[in-house]
Amino acid sequence: MPSLSIVIPTRDRGASLMETLAACRRHGEGQELEFVVVDLGSRDDTPARLEALAAEEPRLTWRRLEDAASPAAARNLGAALARHEVVLFLDDTVRPADSGFFKAHAEVHARWPSPGTLVLGRVGWAERPTLGSELLEPLAPEAVGSDLTPYGWHDWRAARGLNLSVKKSLATDWATEGFDTAFAPYAGGPALDAVELAFRRAAGGTDVRLFHAPAAFAVDAAGWNLEGLMRRHADAAPLARALVARHGAEILDGLGLARLESSLAGTAGSGDAGAVADYLAMIEGVKSWSRLYDSHAPGDGEAMKAALSLAFAEGWILSAPAGANLASGCRCALESFRQRVNRAVQSAATGLPAQGGAVEGQGAAVPAWHPPRRSAVGRLRAWARQKPALVRAYLWLRAVQGR
Repeated sequence: MPSLSIVIPTRDRGASLMETLAACRRHGEGQELEFVVVDLGSRDDTPARLEALAAEEPRLTWRRLEDAASPAAARNLGAALARHEVVLFLDDTVRPADSGFFKAHAEVHARWPSPGTLVLGRVGWAERPTLGSELLEPLAPEAVGSDLTPYGWHDWRAARGLNLSVKKSLATDWATEGFDTAFAPYAGGPALDAVELAFRRAAGGTDVRLFHAPAAFAVDAAGWNLEGLMRRHADAAPLARALVARHGAEILDGLGLARLESSLAGTAGSGDAGAVADYLAMIEGVKSWSRLYDSHAPGDGEAMKAALSLAFAEGWILSAPAGANLASGCRCALESFRQRVNRAVQSAATGLPAQGGAVEGQGAAVPAWHPPRRSAVGRLRAWARQKPALVRAYLWLRAVQGR
């Protein structure tokens, strides 16, 4: 199996970084690994900790970038320094969960050695291990479907930098052909640099295919909550706008944003200008309800996806150019939220998944469905009794939108 170079950008997280490196060393026994850490000008004791660890760990290489804030710049430098053909990018809070982590990445690259093969591992939350990495890295959830198909192939839209391995040969010169710092502007913030890199290499003729390997399971100890994730998704929307500006409006469909962008281009009605503040207040109200609902039902992934999708849409609307029909965009965002809640309710009644799986063209099969033991109406009533807040929110949205 191929050897791995583990590249970890870091800034002001010395203690967390040491725990991540300890987990990598512990679960990487028996495999040929090297660790490349790039410090983005930390002001804590990170450099001293790395210096001490390097004295006892010959596989550790580290560099310091004084004038760079972007983790994309750190990833590029780390990939350039890597000695092995497979480069695995981790975050300084993302830790391998078991000894199968590195093996899962290496096995896929051994089986498919082409330069365009990317492997995406799964990232669970330390607080909520059942929730997946599709919620941590911001992008409109419609872009990648409800969930990534396990052990299946995906395209550029599924690329995420938290637990991603690539061939070093994916770029000839990582400084000029690697991750674009414009799509990961600062450490700890939202990042779409992996999405942009995968799209750019695919558009340039590389046969980019991304394999989702849940066996490469890591745990993110960053301490996520819905409030922080909604902010992260809203802040990512301007990065998505920059992605469209860089590569053309034809990728709007792939990002799941064509309908929302089309609504912003519509002709404003006579009362739309004055209604924008009311619509934005309504969106904030829905987000507040989502936070309260999440505190009572923290395992409801579909409700969380609906809230994150709404936050992303709000960021997209607020970053629209002058003259956009913001009221129409808000109506579209609220309608999408209502539809997501509607699918969750329907899923409870029928036993079918809330969404049909991966994006069109990826060949993902819908899971087999078995008839419920009770009638559909009975299942719906039972579910509604368990989650009355979600049902009330759905009915409220229907009422305010005049449906």
